[in-house]
Amino acid sequence: MREHLPSREDFMPRVRCVLSRAGHHGVLSDASPEVLRAVKSVYAEALGAARPRVVSWDVPNGFFTPDMIPPGLEGAASHTVLLVTLGSKLDDVIASRFASGSPFEAVLFDAWGSEAAEALTQAMDSLLREERAERFRGTFRFAPGYGDFSVVNNARWLERVDGAPRGGLPVTADPRTGVLSPRKSILCMIGWYKKEHD
Repeated sequence: MREHLPSREDFMPRVRCVLSRAGHHGVLSDASPEVLRAVKSVYAEALGAARPRVVSWDVPNGFFTPDMIPPGLEGAASHTVLLVTLGSKLDDVIASRFASGSPFEAVLFDAWGSEAAEALTQAMDSLLREERAERFRGTFRFAPGYGDFSVVNNARWLERVDGAPRGGLPVTADPRTGVLSPRKSILCMIGWYKKEHD
């Protein structure tokens, strides 16, 4: 297991992406001053509430049973399982906004969390590829729940890699549904093929 130390810039999504995920489908300049003030306020508070943690496991081919490998990654020489979370405090903030009768803010926090988790995952994906670029070609990033690959594999993957210390990383997957907790978490896999050199 390897723990990564992300910078704040790694999980700072674009404001227009947050608004788009929240349901605003126009350009940023179309948003009202009130909406822009709200999203900027939520953005600042969400940054303070996020507790990003990132770990990865590099495993050889054969570590997972064949049915646990996503389509297109079966023949890779090795795989990296990447786990990203923004922590449970952000989940608590979202729930409290809904409970206090502030659904608009809750939706903005939820949208920010989804975009921030994706931005952090992309940043870590890029880092892994850069580190291996000389010797390996990486596959696309694949997460349980894509296509016909069951989301329950979240639980199966975590159970399989849990033999290695997880550093107290507070992420679990429901064994029946595969849903991750905290909710703003992403578990994914990249396959690595050795490059042929002359």
